[in-house]
Amino acid sequence: MADRLSVVRGVQVGTANHNWGWLQFDRLRTGVDERMPIFGSLLGAACDGQALAVVQLPRDEATFQRVERASAADRSALAAALDRQRRQLPAAQLASAAGDSLASGAALLARMATARAFVPEAWAEPGRPASAALALALSRARWAIENDIAACCQISVDRYGQPWDSHADNTRLQGASSASAIPLIARFLAALGSVRNDHGLLADQTLVVIGSELGRFPRLNGGQGKDHWPEVALLFWGAGVVHQRAFGQTGTHLQALPVSLRTGRGVATGGELLTLDDVGATLLQLVGLDPAPRGYAGRHLDFLVAA
Repeated sequence: MADRLSVVRGVQVGTANHNWGWLQFDRLRTGVDERMPIFGSLLGAACDGQALAVVQLPRDEATFQRVERASAADRSALAAALDRQRRQLPAAQLASAAGDSLASGAALLARMATARAFVPEAWAEPGRPASAALALALSRARWAIENDIAACCQISVDRYGQPWDSHADNTRLQGASSASAIPLIARFLAALGSVRNDHGLLADQTLVVIGSELGRFPRLNGGQGKDHWPEVALLFWGAGVVHQRAFGQTGTHLQALPVSLRTGRGVATGGELLTLDDVGATLLQLVGLDPAPRGYAGRHLDFLVAA
């Protein structure tokens, strides 16, 4: 799995606040508000036959389970009904939120009427109920990718429990949380690297981005914990990016230093600090979308994109 992985260190998020950080990370840009579309929804313009632009997990899990309780015939009938309602809208409303909602609902129901049935995989470790939600979300995401359900899956790992928010006892808390989550993420990536659909190997058509809404201060506090830090490291795995590389430069206090946007390496002069906006803009360009009309003013990270 590591042969498809790269890391970018020192990405500036410009905040040390969880709530603001989550708003930003959902959109892969800074200076946001909750009315702005999440990053995955923007990928709807680049969908290639997927039923939905984005699935948010575990938030959308209940919706999938309700649909799965219906028969395939009922799903097909409801999909047809929603499509009729959309076509009955006035022409001016076809591209509205109502029209989009009816279209996406019909597409999801129609796809799920014929897709392989979802079977939750037993990825969670016994005695660790906190990891069960992540195991279900990752299993659902793999199914959604394999069956062309969504162009993008956005997964929040225990957002509200905040198990990595280690202001005290950092070593124990970080170790316990990572020991619960990392084996599940590794299994998810291994599945992408072995499962195929009509388009080929899932790993060759999927880019996974793993990160946090904020970082941890690089020194221990008086409680042997680590407080908030307004920069993060991001992991990139899979299609479209270079593999087996580490980018970004840090100083003696582990703070990010300016790097070349072409090489991702430290430079004596002319370097730039990497930002979350740069990541969002680069990934939009990677799928053929222009970042500027979508409000992304970041720069293209030449070093990250595979030739």
